[in-house]
Amino acid sequence: MRDVKRIKPFMDRLTKEWEKYPDLRFIQFVNLIFDNAEYDPFYYEEKDTLKLLGHTSEYFEAKEVTE
Repeated sequence: MRDVKRIKPFMDRLTKEWEKYPDLRFIQFVNLIFDNAEYDPFYYEEKDTLKLLGHTSEYFEAKEVTE
């Protein structure tokens, strides 16, 4: 069985990032995270998803600076 302790830290980080963009619905947010996925998101581990999440945040921060 996979370690259940991985879930809370992952969800905390996901929540923290999503709260930065309250106008996005959940699926919009998730879709943006996996927009640059190298392979089917079904196979991503949480640590890999967090890397993509970091890239998504960088994209939004850069976009806010240019607007």
